[in-house]
Amino acid sequence: MPWREKPLKAHYRDAVDYYLFVDESGEHIIENFDTTKPYFTVSAVMISKENYPQQKHLVDSLKEKYWENGQFKEKGKYLKKVCFVSRHIRRRQGAFSKHYLSDAQYEAFLKDLTKLMEDLDYIVIAASIDKEKLVSKYIHPQQPYNLAMEFILERFSRYLHTHNATGLIMMEARGKREDGALHQLFLEFYNNGTRFFGSRYIQKTITGGFYFNTKWKKESKDLDTFYGLELADLTAHPIGHFVQTEEKSRPFNTFEKKFLGYEKYWGKGLKVFPT
Repeated sequence: MPWREKPLKAHYRDAVDYYLFVDESGEHIIENFDTTKPYFTVSAVMISKENYPQQKHLVDSLKEKYWENGQFKEKGKYLKKVCFVSRHIRRRQGAFSKHYLSDAQYEAFLKDLTKLMEDLDYIVIAASIDKEKLVSKYIHPQQPYNLAMEFILERFSRYLHTHNATGLIMMEARGKREDGALHQLFLEFYNNGTRFFGSRYIQKTITGGFYFNTKWKKESKDLDTFYGLELADLTAHPIGHFVQTEEKSRPFNTFEKKFLGYEKYWGKGLKVFPT
């Protein structure tokens, strides 16, 4: 299993039943963090292997509706596949700028994206860490990323075990050092289990491994994307906003029913820690 040796990229794989795509929102540091943004959120989107190709077609079709061939020119220089990144959409940057979408087109796109997020078949598992409570409650607090990944890993593995299924995990790549640290964390969970979930369950269920990719597929010269990572990105910020403000934004309302355990998803599909 090469993925156990070092952080690796993953492509489409048939050997598992589910893919889990993971992205983040907020800063994970707990030293001198911005107290106006106390939450660090990790959102994971679970998609079945069976549904993946058809759903990717639907995502690509939406891109092709508003952009020729679903592509745009990055900084006016080279072609790149349109990628649904929450920050870029909110700020109207890159492919979502007025250069590509008029105000009317932008509003129409948002409605279509909302409909797409409602129609796609996926399950959301997320964890938000309250850094203020964490550092005040614990003398030696664990790193927020470690805590969030532990919660998500347990719930993903438990779901797979309950459904007699297998899966793999794909993180958005952040950098060699950061990816290496997360890779070691996963191996620790994989080999030794978590505090509440044994290693044999994790090894039995997450048989496809643990990988890192950017949203854009580098081997395709950025002319394709991992749409699962896009969905994880689109859910992470609204979840973080909801946890901090208790306000349900339009995007949050769009996918709230996708949380694992809905309607009673607190502690299941959405874990907030410490309470």
